[in-house]
Amino acid sequence: MQERYLIHAYGDQGFVSEDDPRTLNYKTGLTTRLNPVYEFDKGRLVKTEWFAPDDQDEYTVHVLTVENEYFDNADGSVNRRITTRKWIVEDGSFGAFTKVTKKPYSPQLAKREGVRRRTNIVNELRDQTTLFGVQNQFLKMYRDLDLDIRAYVEEDDLSLINLIGVYKQDQPDGAWLETIVPGTTFTLRQAIMGALNYG
Repeated sequence: MQERYLIHAYGDQGFVSEDDPRTLNYKTGLTTRLNPVYEFDKGRLVKTEWFAPDDQDEYTVHVLTVENEYFDNADGSVNRRITTRKWIVEDGSFGAFTKVTKKPYSPQLAKREGVRRRTNIVNELRDQTTLFGVQNQFLKMYRDLDLDIRAYVEEDDLSLINLIGVYKQDQPDGAWLETIVPGTTFTLRQAIMGALNYG
C-alpha cells in the first residue's frame, strides 16, 4: 500500500497523495499558505514544523518538518548546515521520502549567520521576559546597555555578559534580576548571562 502524503491535499492540480512530495515546492507550489512553527536552540533555527488549515481554517494539519543541523569551525563560526525535510502521511507519522540538502558557509556568510543567531538570542530573551512580568525592566536594561548589545550582536563582543553580571547589582531597581526562574535554581540574571554565552 502506498503512503498518502497530507501535503498533496494543498498542492496544485495534477498531484495525487501518493506522489513523491519532494517534487512539490511547499513555499510556492501550494494552493494555500502553510503556517510555520519555529524552534530555536541557542539562537539557531533547528526545527520548523509546517501546518496547513483544517476544515475550520485552523492551522492544525501537520504536513512537514524541516530540521537543521549545524557544524562549526574551531572558532565557533558555522562551517556548514545540513537540512532534512520530512513529510507527514495520513497516520501522522513521517513517510519514507526525505530530502537532505547541505549548505556550506563562506566566512562572509558565517559572519552574517552569527549576527542573525545573536539577534535571535536577544529577541528570545526579550520575549521570555513577558512570561515573568518583567518586560518593562528588561527593556530599560536594553536601553541602558544599547551600545553593548549592538556590539554583542554585530561583533560577538561578549563583554555584555559581564556587564549584565553587575547591572544594578544590590540596587532596588535591579531586584527583578535576582528572581528565581521557576523550576530551576537560577536567577534571571544568571539565565540571561547563560543564554548570551551561547558557545
